Amino acid sequence: MSYCDRPSLAASSLFAFFSIGSLLVYAVFGVLYLGAAFAPPIHDHLDGHLLLNRLNVDGRVW
Repeated sequence: MSYCDRPSLAASSLFAFFSIGSLLVYAVFGVLYLGAAFAPPIHDHLDGHLLLNRLNVDGRVW
């Protein structure tokens, strides 16, 4: 890896961590504070489980 690639790698990693963190914060606090207004709606604990079962290895929903 050349010297010029390190800042790009650092910036990309920081962006990825920030994006994942933002998604987690939105999911947790959205459900807690928005309740029924949260999108996508969560009706019970099985909604998340059923969505995970539809995900394949690549992370795409089929």
